[in-house]
Amino acid sequence: EDEAAAVALLTELDQLTDEATTAEQKADLVNTKAIVLNVGRQAMDAVLDDAAQQFAACVRGNEVSEGLSAFMQKRTPRWARQT
Repeated sequence: EDEAAAVALLTELDQLTDEATTAEQKADLVNTKAIVLNVGRQAMDAVLDDAAQQFAACVRGNEVSEGLSAFMQKRTPRWARQT
């Protein structure tokens, strides 16, 4: 059951990566997949430390800034309008 859930999550991450519209979005999803794959391979403290560092890097990125600005201005973020 846990293995099936992990496979489903990784499949979803692959699909989201294929649908991502910017390099930054793709990189964030690739990093997320790497974190998921490290569960069970590395000590959980190391996995959580890596996840925290990756999350902090995402929050500092341009995508989050644009997303928050768009939310506050009640508009669609620029990266969501790209095709």
